[in-house]
Amino acid sequence: MDSKEELRKRFLVLRRDIVDRETKNKTILEKLLKLDEFCSAKKIFCYAGIGGEVDTKGIFEYCIANKIEIYLPVILEDGIMCGQMVETVEDIKYYNPTTHIADDSNRFLAYDVIISPLVAVDTIKTRLGRGGGYYDKFLAAAPRQLISIGLAYDEQVSIKPIPAEFHDRPLDIIITPTKVIK
Repeated sequence: MDSKEELRKRFLVLRRDIVDRETKNKTILEKLLKLDEFCSAKKIFCYAGIGGEVDTKGIFEYCIANKIEIYLPVILEDGIMCGQMVETVEDIKYYNPTTHIADDSNRFLAYDVIISPLVAVDTIKTRLGRGGGYYDKFLAAAPRQLISIGLAYDEQVSIKPIPAEFHDRPLDIIITPTKVIK
């Protein structure tokens, strides 16, 4: 079995070379907006897509227009991830969320849905991230009722299992342009 680092390198190349992203991003957004789990959410935690990740700008636009609270990830000084509320599209920050802030008032905010970035995912919804462990820690500490959704291009879905550690929590739902895996 390949190591996480070997898989990460391989899938980053695959993700970089994906074609017709705009159409695929639109299809993924349409599928997300039809999910009951998403439609019933009042507080959503969502990444801002960078580096070839599935684009999430439409999610922010939808939530802002429909007065649904949406939060961007921010990493606190102790390495724990929390959310920063986004009220306008201009508030979206497209950067790696390692900007350290002192305010941890949102650290334990009760989100309904987390939309997680990923480098790859397997068919049993084991997520492979960028390697920082921020989302792994966040998901491991999150209450079970939090719905975790991974957005991926079909090329990012591995038919082979992704190595998992004992603390890794599989995602609840994966959305690709061609399928929804629950």
